Amino acid sequence: MPPLSEQIAMPGSYTTDFALVRALLRQGRPYEEAVAQFAPYREVKDVNQEGRDALRAVIRRMREERRAAYIFVNNRFEGNAPETVRAVTASEAPIDSLLPEILDRLSRSPNLVIEAPPGAGKTTRVPAALLPAIRGKILVLEPRRIAAAWPRAGWPRKWMNGLARPSAIRSGLRTSRVRERACVS
Repeated sequence: MPPLSEQIAMPGSYTTDFALVRALLRQGRPYEEAVAQFAPYREVKDVNQEGRDALRAVIRRMREERRAAYIFVNNRFEGNAPETVRAVTASEAPIDSLLPEILDRLSRSPNLVIEAPPGAGKTTRVPAALLPAIRGKILVLEPRRIAAAWPRAGWPRKWMNGLARPSAIRSGLRTSRVRERACVS
C-alpha cells in the first residue's frame, strides 16, 4: 500500500462528506516488528513525520471544506497513539504561538481578555496550557449565553472587580463567589 501522503492525493480520495483515515504502520514495517519495537507503547519511539504531515493535510482540508475528519491512530504507527494525536493536532491551533505570552500576562495579572476567531483554540488550547500554571479550577464560559444575560445581571461591575463570576448552566446563568480564575472564550 502506498504511503498515506500518496493515498490522500489520489483522485477520488474525498468522495463523501467526511474523511476517514487510519494511521496503522509505517510503510514497509511488518506488524510483528512494530509490536516488538514499540511495546509497551508508553512513548513515541519513531516519529513518522511524513505520516504526521499527511494527517495534518487531511485535517486542514476537511476544516477548510467544513467537513468531518475521523482519524484513527494505532500504537504501531509511532509507539504511542495518544502522543501521536497530540503532536498532530497541537500545531493546528492558531493561538499556539501566543500561549507563552498568555501565560506570562496571567502571571502578572489575574485578568486577561482573549479575542480570536472561532477555531483559534480559545476553549481547547488555552485551558490546557493553563492547567499546570493555575491552582484551582479553569472555567470555560459560553460568551453567547453571557452576552444575553449580561445587562440584566449587572455583571460588568460585579465581575470585573472579582466579587462574582458568571457561570453557564443548562437552564441559564448564575453568579457565585470567585475562588478560581475564569477562562472566557
